[in-house]
Amino acid sequence: MTSAERPYLQFPRPTTPYYEIRSEYLSQGDLLEEVPFGVIGPELLYIEEVPGAILHRVEFHRGMILSPTCDFRRPTIEELRKDPSQPPYTLQPHVVIGQVLPIETIAERWGANRGNNMRLMLEFDAPRRYMYLPPLPADETGRQWAVDFTRTDSIAIDLLLDQRSFQLTFAAAQHLQYKLVLASTSVYTDRAAYDQPMT
Repeated sequence: MTSAERPYLQFPRPTTPYYEIRSEYLSQGDLLEEVPFGVIGPELLYIEEVPGAILHRVEFHRGMILSPTCDFRRPTIEELRKDPSQPPYTLQPHVVIGQVLPIETIAERWGANRGNNMRLMLEFDAPRRYMYLPPLPADETGRQWAVDFTRTDSIAIDLLLDQRSFQLTFAAAQHLQYKLVLASTSVYTDRAAYDQPMT
């Protein structure tokens, strides 16, 4: 099977480390521990006393910031460290967060094709609606994860400030850009095209 027939063969997932901690400020790709995701439907329960308000269930999962850093944080980390009195998150109050689920939870959706899709995920990170994440540092269970680009929510930054556990390394941040483009356009691109600003 050639790379022309299977384009993902040209772009296997990174083999270098995915995780690091480089700053105290939130950035795209940050992994968050307890994120409240809204579950709306299949029925809507309106609160009669509050027009436009509904009751809905909330589930807490790991999550990853998918919004570009430049959409929600300014100035740069270097400028913030020179003058910590500056407010860092001035551009918008919310960011888009993708659910981060155990890889076996994702696999349950694949039915009869589960074995093949799992192989493609582990070897190439090929399924376009997800991004593979290796086990977290110091996790003795070795559990592997996946970012689900189909399950996202817009969440207030203030709810996330104390939830960040890890940031993506440069190679993993490039891979996130590659996967976001693939998920939204079905177009395969060379990760080297993404010069991630790690600020």
